[in-house]
Amino acid sequence: MSIKAISFAVAVIGAVAVSGSSALATGPTTTCPPATFKCAFSAVESRSLNDPNNPGRPSIVIGYIVFDNSAVPTVFSQQNKDGVLQTLQSVAGTCTGGTSGNPGTLDFSPNGPILKFVTFKSGAELRFLDSSLNNGFASETLGSCRQI
Repeated sequence: MSIKAISFAVAVIGAVAVSGSSALATGPTTTCPPATFKCAFSAVESRSLNDPNNPGRPSIVIGYIVFDNSAVPTVFSQQNKDGVLQTLQSVAGTCTGGTSGNPGTLDFSPNGPILKFVTFKSGAELRFLDSSLNNGFASETLGSCRQI
């Protein structure tokens, strides 16, 4: 057997061992972050192609989600839309943990987004998507918020 064949076999065995060990790792959770949790987020958005005012318009959003001492979340954010930086309204909301494998919900309506989320890295990272309608159209917004 050649050195290349042995190296390939060892690499395959190592890859299988590493991918198999991830089966023992815990997956995402859907419980709300605890009181005083703070995270910095970045998100990207693409508006619906059916939106007559802004078809397919992309934007980037950055900001913070802060849970106060009573675990009430507030979102603070800025958006870059068509090269113009806009401060979005800071909005307090509610958090509901998910059940039966469904994502949790951060609801900042009526003046903010409704975010479906899961947490990773023992709760230190929250990944979300915006499930609210914008002018009657769904937008595709995905983001990640890391604990600070």
